Amino acid sequence: GDRELSRRITAGGFDFIVIKEGSSVKGIVERSGVAAPDGSAPETFSVKDKVLKNLDREFLRILEVSGDIAEETGISLYCVGGMVRDILLGRPHKDIDIVAERDGEGFACRLAEKLGGRVSIHRKFRTAVIRLNGIEIDVATLRKEYYEFPGALPEVAPGTLRQDLYRRDFTVNAMAVQISPPGMFGRLIDYFGGMDDMKNRRISVLYPLSFTEDPTRIFRAVRFEQRFGFAISEYTLRQLEKTLSGGTWVNVSPDRIKDEILLIFREKRPADILRRLSDLGALRIIDPGVRLTGTAFSGFERFIELSREESPAGVAARRNLEQVMTIMLFSEIPAEVGGGVLRRYNFSGRLLSCYGAAVKYKDKVSESLDKDMPPEELYELLEPWSEPVLLYFFAVFGEKAARKIRYYLDTLRETRPRLSGGELREMGVKPGPVYSEILRELKLLKIKGKISSAEDERAYIKNNYIIDNGSENQ
Repeated sequence: GDRELSRRITAGGFDFIVIKEGSSVKGIVERSGVAAPDGSAPETFSVKDKVLKNLDREFLRILEVSGDIAEETGISLYCVGGMVRDILLGRPHKDIDIVAERDGEGFACRLAEKLGGRVSIHRKFRTAVIRLNGIEIDVATLRKEYYEFPGALPEVAPGTLRQDLYRRDFTVNAMAVQISPPGMFGRLIDYFGGMDDMKNRRISVLYPLSFTEDPTRIFRAVRFEQRFGFAISEYTLRQLEKTLSGGTWVNVSPDRIKDEILLIFREKRPADILRRLSDLGALRIIDPGVRLTGTAFSGFERFIELSREESPAGVAARRNLEQVMTIMLFSEIPAEVGGGVLRRYNFSGRLLSCYGAAVKYKDKVSESLDKDMPPEELYELLEPWSEPVLLYFFAVFGEKAARKIRYYLDTLRETRPRLSGGELREMGVKPGPVYSEILRELKLLKIKGKISSAEDERAYIKNNYIIDNGSENQ
């Protein structure tokens, strides 16, 4: 019947979309024919000069070795995806993305052996990853893909270069640069108007169901828009809005959404990305309860500004960047609900604890910081809090409270006694928990301004601890 036809079309891996009216199948449409250009030849021209200019020496060496192996085995080889985009934009790119005409896994093994790298094979997706001195080389065989249901991971099958490029997220990421044969090195292949969109600073999907099949592309569209200063095209915005209204993102696994959240946090302008997602109504993909106010966006910007400094507070911000921004993202949700969301995304127990403490005690700590207090009281008020919680408070509190937290992180917490544990031992203080007690007392005395030199510290210890006869410390 109709259901059996639908099931067989999906399970068989055909490149079709099933058209239904109610429960009845009314027809099928070949997916590749919905929005893609016809089978005419792609736009091609040489970008060899850009490749040679914009890739560093090690990347060029890897491409040269790759081309030699491809020539030996008689296969065509291409750079693809974001690597090509960044070459054309003159931007740095951390990794190398290669597709082989056939047997990409075998090619990857030979390349890894030649370069002295380590290779991992993923046969289900017909891909391999080579790790070499901090560089990742992604190698795949030309393929096409289909989705058994919206939001699912794709199933793959052998394909042509055109089909391989067509499965990608946006036109600017759907171009290839030929590596081999040697006479073709540096030839750009553009089937879908990627260069035109790049010149016009547009982010465009390749076909209408792109976001429906993979809703995480919504996050990537906004990330690229904000990173490159491009604009999502009108057509693409319409498809995005249709996907958001359809709710197909519920099929996407939490791990994939979490990956996209963390990628946003690692961008240079995460606040702008989150603001744009909020304006589009796309934060609901993360959770229907996620809401970000103007105060939250200001907090993100304040925190990111701090993370770019070389001060002790700035170093702490970089060290805790993902944890703090995760707390901020979910801080408007009631703690008991937010904790469940964090668990669904498999965030660590430590982050869950920090989130709970930050949301629960935010108002209490803010009120305390509004009061005037001497430095030693400020130190004792803030010392118990972990760095992610303190930095969250810094981001969202008012200016006066934020300045105090900054003073604690940059100055009070960095105050150190001049004497060390080794010097206490030399003075005759018996080793044990008392060392921590003494060093903390010396720190507080320095903060109060009552001692300043090593001599002051030794005099305090001699006056307050028994150190000369081997008996127990007071």
